[in-house]
Amino acid sequence: AAFGAASMQNCAASVIATVVSCPYEDQIVIDGGSKAFATDIPPNAAPLYLQGYGHIHDMPSAVLQSLSEEHGIIHVPPGHPFRIGDRVSIIPNHICSTLNLYNEAWIVNAGSVHRLPISARGHSW
Repeated sequence: AAFGAASMQNCAASVIATVVSCPYEDQIVIDGGSKAFATDIPPNAAPLYLQGYGHIHDMPSAVLQSLSEEHGIIHVPPGHPFRIGDRVSIIPNHICSTLNLYNEAWIVNAGSVHRLPISARGHSW
C-alpha cells in the first residue's frame, strides 16, 4: 500500500496478530515481529521512504513501527480501542517477502475459507 501500487482498501492480504501488551496510551505490542513481517525494505529509507512495516487494516494511522524477532510495536492514536488479547489485521508494506515467511495462507472468499499451501516458500524460482 505504501508503494502506491494499491490503496489500503484494495490490499487483499493481511497478517493477523494478537495484542500482547498496551504499555503506553499511544502504543501496543503484538506477537508478530521479523519472523512474521518482511524486513527487506526498511522504513524511512531511500528510495521508498515507507512509513513503518505495515498498518492496521481499519486504522491506517496505526503504524507497525519497529520489530524484534517475536514482537512488533505499533504506534496508535491515543484513546485507541485495543486490549490485550485483541486480534489485529495488519497490511504489510511488502507482501511478497512477507508471504515467503509462511507455510500456508488462508483464503477468505464470499464467506468460504480454505487453506492454500505456499509451495514456493523459501525458493528463489
